[in-house]
Amino acid sequence: MARKPDPMDILTGVEPVVAVAEKPKELKGKITVAKVPGGMEDVEITGKITVLEAFKRAGFSEDDIDGCQLQVNGTGAKTTSKVEPGDNVLAVSKIRGNRG
Repeated sequence: MARKPDPMDILTGVEPVVAVAEKPKELKGKITVAKVPGGMEDVEITGKITVLEAFKRAGFSEDDIDGCQLQVNGTGAKTTSKVEPGDNVLAVSKIRGNRG
């Protein structure tokens, strides 16, 4: 907490201390983006981005992951879910069985 200025500060040469809140730093790093079948890419990001944006930066289109089961760090996710550096993002094509 900042000290309240004293009128005597002018005479004593003491400058009041002002506290300034620093903006939190955004995380920078890589995420691993994979589509099975398809491929895997490491993507450099800053802060949080959506799963869809992660796949786009890895070179996949929205159509490529349409109908896939999405996961972030092994937990179910949506295209609007947020990911951050260090996360693993996975899209697995749903297996279609034979119908007889």
